[in-house]
Amino acid sequence: MTETIDQAIKMLAQDEGLRETVYLDSKNIPTIGYGRNLKTKGVSKDEALYMLTNDINEALKNLMQQLPWFSLLCVPRQVVLIDMTINLGFHGVMLFKQFLGFLQRGSYQDAANDLRTTDVYKQLTNRYERLAKIIESGNYESN
Repeated sequence: MTETIDQAIKMLAQDEGLRETVYLDSKNIPTIGYGRNLKTKGVSKDEALYMLTNDINEALKNLMQQLPWFSLLCVPRQVVLIDMTINLGFHGVMLFKQFLGFLQRGSYQDAANDLRTTDVYKQLTNRYERLAKIIESGNYESN
């Protein structure tokens, strides 16, 4: 069976070609990868978790490279920055200069208050209020 799968992968990779971003196929159906029909098939929970894990690893790598003090934060505060990076993109998070400055200095109340003044806080209030509370307290259970 392994040979069958290996040969099918080889043939389909050649016939379909790899597209790493969503495109519209010849029937105008959103498609990705090696011909994955996103309209009718989508992705499984395992596939979505795999992609999320890759995105988290990429965010973590960028945060550790660009913010040398990131590793000094407690895990819940690191997770907030990862969450924000997944939501806003790495470059989007880097625009929060005052917020990041407060975090770097350990001024967590100021960082949380600054986060509450942002447009994304106004758009996603419940989510970003939860993140602000984690920044303030350093733990996940803050209410």
